[in-house]
Amino acid sequence: VILIFVLADAFGIKEKILTSNLITRLFGKGGIGISDSRMSAKLVYLAEVFRYHFGGSHLLHEFGYAHDLVLDTWDACGALPAVLICVFVIMSVRQLVGVLKNRSVSFGTRQMLLCAYLSFYAEFLIEPIIYGLMWMLSGFCLVCGASQSVLSANREKI
Repeated sequence: VILIFVLADAFGIKEKILTSNLITRLFGKGGIGISDSRMSAKLVYLAEVFRYHFGGSHLLHEFGYAHDLVLDTWDACGALPAVLICVFVIMSVRQLVGVLKNRSVSFGTRQMLLCAYLSFYAEFLIEPIIYGLMWMLSGFCLVCGASQSVLSANREKI
């Protein structure tokens, strides 16, 4: 029924959907993939990031945000913090896999942690976390700590 209303453009639904913010960001100016402004910003950052090993936000002032946790960290703080962030994210993936494989952790808890981790990882790839959303990185650290606590408590039961 909804599809019929959309195809028939009843009540202007089709026009409202096609001009919505979501559709514009996905398929409008720039489109998906390499032509997307976020992807092009990442490519510019990857080409220029090795000029500034100690950070200093030079690329931010020149090109804008990279919209990537690691690249924005490199630009703001330098190479060492960016490497440490990479190590932390890899360790968090390893921790998540450990929680998901542990059958003594309830299914609901595993499902909740998977959703939380995936949403954080998605945000880390599309938003400038270091420059404006530090609370999100702090929240991610809190979730990592909670999942480590769940993993430790369930290891003792085995």
